[in-house]
Amino acid sequence: TQAISRDSRDNRETTTRYISYSSKKRDWFLTFLDSLFETDPVGNGKQILIDWCRSYYKGNLSIQKDLDEFQLTYNSSMAVFWYTRAGFLYRLFNKALRQQNVERILLFHFFLFDLHNQLKTEQDELFNKYKSTSIWVYRGQILSKVEIKAIREYAGKYYFNCFSTNTYFLTAVHRKVALMFAGELAHSLNEDQKSVLFEILIHKQPVKKPFADISHMSAIADEGEVLFNVGSVFQVNNIEYDEETQVWYVKLFLIGDITDRFHDRWIKFNPTNGRYLFAPDLSANAKLFKVGYIFHNIDSVRGKQIEADRYYQLLADVTPLVYHVGLGYIASETGPYFSAIEHQRVAEVLCPSDEKELLFIIYDCLALAYEKLDNWNCANIYHAKIMEIGLRRSLSIVPLTKLVNRYLYIARTCVRKSCYALAWTICKDLLNIEYHAKDYFTKIGTAGETMEN
Repeated sequence: TQAISRDSRDNRETTTRYISYSSKKRDWFLTFLDSLFETDPVGNGKQILIDWCRSYYKGNLSIQKDLDEFQLTYNSSMAVFWYTRAGFLYRLFNKALRQQNVERILLFHFFLFDLHNQLKTEQDELFNKYKSTSIWVYRGQILSKVEIKAIREYAGKYYFNCFSTNTYFLTAVHRKVALMFAGELAHSLNEDQKSVLFEILIHKQPVKKPFADISHMSAIADEGEVLFNVGSVFQVNNIEYDEETQVWYVKLFLIGDITDRFHDRWIKFNPTNGRYLFAPDLSANAKLFKVGYIFHNIDSVRGKQIEADRYYQLLADVTPLVYHVGLGYIASETGPYFSAIEHQRVAEVLCPSDEKELLFIIYDCLALAYEKLDNWNCANIYHAKIMEIGLRRSLSIVPLTKLVNRYLYIARTCVRKSCYALAWTICKDLLNIEYHAKDYFTKIGTAGETMEN
């Protein structure tokens, strides 16, 4: 169909990313998207985007006219219509997603939010329409040899044969339509490109990334089109090549919730940082903070997407709480320390009492800033507040190794400063954390012996 053809041509850049248990950064992009789906966009988001586009397309009278129409007609129920309409919004939006351009995606936050919710509202109608609890859908697409090699390597692996989509993923209910398109592509590609037919099985089940039949909402009159939300996760079951059609056939299975499906396996393969790699229970605010934390700390990401301080500054209007927690966190590590205290005191007032993970970060940053200022009396006030929350509450944000080393240091320092009760409270809390370093218990035992002496 025209929609599938257009979507596939625009996605010759990488449209998928593989999920690996060995990755320290987990997948920041999925965490970032999840947080935006759960966070209300700013009220003037549409106007901000329009103003930016008018500047970006200055002098382009055709697009300026489209912007006039968008300003007059767009509302939250029109998200699918504008997504499927060939034009400025489709091109800019998908480019931002493929490039994982954080600043640009935040510009489209209201549209991402509306599109996600419209698919969520329509999802069950797909199964009612076809009177079935399971449906096959299909997608013809061009992939590079590198992407196909990755699929072949992951296919059939029991534990981690999954990938997520970087953009919205448009499919057809009718196999012949998608196959015809895939076959047409096969004879007009360069040496690095191959034609692929994805065959996807979906069941009626709760999913975090919705999908829906968009035929009745689309700007293009095509029957039987199913659109999957960006960040949808698929398991690769099989891949085969057909010499006659010159098409790769890839069988996929839609995974409803990757956290529920793989959490225990992740912990088994990575017992030290498995809980950090998965953050199933984090609030939207905590997820947004964690993305900036990754940008600041993980070498493979730092500086390649966006600087952490710039990222937090962009969130000032979206969520002032994360803005203050994030900038306060960076200042607590690099200075100025009084700035860290200032930010975190504002954050402490803004933070709801049930946001335990963020309260942990706030108190930890305040404690660290006071430690750097050699004011251990104030630092210990916040150490005590952290003990009331419990160290385990931070494990979905802070890597376990970093957490343990920091609080063993604090316990030893408390001993040197004769704060024995607090030191012992910290050690007991550390003993409740499953940690696999060889000298872990020796260090705690040494701290305990020091207190006894």
